[in-house]
Amino acid sequence: MDAEQYLTYDGTTLDVENSSTTAQIRLNGTSSQYGLAFNQKTTQSVLTAMSTIGQGGHEVVSWVLAGTVSAGDLVCLATGAGIERADATSNNQYAVTMLGIAMASGVSSNVIDVLLFGFAVVPITNASVGDPIYMDTTAGAMSFNAPSSSGNVVRLIGQVAYVINATDCIIRFNPSNDWIVI
Repeated sequence: MDAEQYLTYDGTTLDVENSSTTAQIRLNGTSSQYGLAFNQKTTQSVLTAMSTIGQGGHEVVSWVLAGTVSAGDLVCLATGAGIERADATSNNQYAVTMLGIAMASGVSSNVIDVLLFGFAVVPITNASVGDPIYMDTTAGAMSFNAPSSSGNVVRLIGQVAYVINATDCIIRFNPSNDWIVI
């Protein structure tokens, strides 16, 4: 197959377009990292191809873990320690620092990929497309219900882009740099 007929490059953007087939794009040899500029047509096919917790991608970095995490956990860059599970229970380093989504499971001193921005498959129950997603008071968890107890941190981290089933969905992860302490 002559793939060049489907490629155009304007000096800054590489476009791949073929309406008759579904293609998988690999970056750095890893098929689970989708570093793409999405348009309406590609969004549906790329999103529906992702179905495993922790799958996703766009801006992904590798970091050392400071504790145990599971793929799909909301994580944060803990001060001087590495990556730990984030939570909204108080205005501390686990709620207000840089956030990410764990792309794999691991234990302290393991190095894993962490999504800083983009799309990811995460465990959220009974979500609907468009729901806002907040940091939860359970370490590593996310919810479409904002925390409401005194001392909790309310921080929007993204929106539901696609519902896979009753327990998993794909979110557009774009954590706010702003938060409110109740």
